[in-house]
Amino acid sequence: MFLVIEYYTNKILASFDSETDAKDYAKMFDEVYVDDIPPDIPHYPSNSATLQYMGKTITVPSFIKYLTTDKAGSIYAYPDRPEMIDDGEWYLGANLFVGYAETEGFDWKESLVEVNSLLESSN
Repeated sequence: MFLVIEYYTNKILASFDSETDAKDYAKMFDEVYVDDIPPDIPHYPSNSATLQYMGKTITVPSFIKYLTTDKAGSIYAYPDRPEMIDDGEWYLGANLFVGYAETEGFDWKESLVEVNSLLESSN
């Protein structure tokens, strides 16, 4: 697991399975760095969920209820249902950046899913 972290606040902006994805995301910000977490250190509470979404295996905290992918392929997780914005994005003030998805042949408007439905389909 690789984290993108602000230098002065040590706030975690995002987490990634791939160091390359983390570094690509970090390029969008000033004053951040990428750090890795050894696999034996838990990154989420024990009541988190690991699931498949948009061809990726992702882990989200238990308070996350929805996932979306915007027009650019950025995957976000939300505690409540987000609203669709016409410019190719989803919006809800609180969100968690999860990673990137392949966007070829993809309709971002159909990307909203409930986490519970993904968990049920994986059982």
